[in-house]
Amino acid sequence: NINESELTTLKRDFQELYKQKDVIPAVEKGAKATRMLLDGRNFKEAASLLYQMDQLVYENEKGTKKTNFRLRFLVANQRLRMYTAEGKAESSKTQFNLMQYCMTHLKDDNTLMEDMLLTEAEYYHTFGQTSKSLDSYKELLLRCVNTNDEQNRENCYKNMLAYAERKKMTPLTNAVQTLYTAWQDSIS
Repeated sequence: NINESELTTLKRDFQELYKQKDVIPAVEKGAKATRMLLDGRNFKEAASLLYQMDQLVYENEKGTKKTNFRLRFLVANQRLRMYTAEGKAESSKTQFNLMQYCMTHLKDDNTLMEDMLLTEAEYYHTFGQTSKSLDSYKELLLRCVNTNDEQNRENCYKNMLAYAERKKMTPLTNAVQTLYTAWQDSIS
């Protein structure tokens, strides 16, 4: 379910920021709008937004003479989601490699690292690499568990279980249930 009003606002805000060449907020809004468009399987409009974001990032890097790895990561992440949804393995791999490269320069950004792990897990899952997918999901779960208090740790497990069940990913559901049970036993 896509909130059309929110999507319309995001697209309008993006276009305004794009015209003003306000790069960082434009790409952030564009990435959110693209995510919603992809959730609604509107690939053509998502591709158009991604193209505009690429232009902004390129112009910004040309002007500053510095690579903006964070913005490149945001664009590549959404483009990877699009190519994965379309089943374009080679294009997906190119974006996945670009994201990994960007992360070598963004190691300290925990939010992007979590986005990377989730995207990585979904990428591997989509292209039939179940064990690599599970490894990425487990790392994401452990990052959540290790950075939270007792109550929030339980939420980490429950959220990952709900995600696995919603996506109908039986191997992930089983793995998280095993980890959750082991954790509950350790605190009893």
